Amino acid sequence: MSQGTSGTKTLREFLREKAREEDHRERRERRDEWVGAVRGLIFQLRDWLEQADPAGVLSVSPRDHHKLERGLGAYEVPGLDVALGDSVVTISPVGRNVVGPVVCQGDAAIRPEGRVDVSDGLRKYVLYRTIADGEPRWHVVDEHSRGTLLDRERFEEIMQDLLS
Repeated sequence: MSQGTSGTKTLREFLREKAREEDHRERRERRDEWVGAVRGLIFQLRDWLEQADPAGVLSVSPRDHHKLERGLGAYEVPGLDVALGDSVVTISPVGRNVVGPVVCQGDAAIRPEGRVDVSDGLRKYVLYRTIADGEPRWHVVDEHSRGTLLDRERFEEIMQDLLS
């Protein structure tokens, strides 16, 4: 069965054309690289939380986020929920394809290569991933558009602010 009476293509023909149009390997590699970068960030953040909380006061729960993003397609990417009493902070990947420059303390603007939000539902810090000279880095931008490199000390400040 090739074309219906109305002259439309079959689904098989349509999909065959789409497969020729898109480079699925490049899309998959780009998606896998982004998901791997977020996994690495989440692993680092969990490690910092565990080091700061040897008594186990925090409840840290992984959460998968389902995304659909232009140029990447559908994918799952990890995040975290961090609870302390009635306070909850969510660490949620937003996407690989983001706009706007990241500027940190007098440095030149760098194009972001991904975004993860850290929020208590009212306040938010944005983590942007940049790649400069082949080196990936995560930056924190607060509600006042101040940018700094993400490190353990800065992450602990963010968590204290959002859990208080």
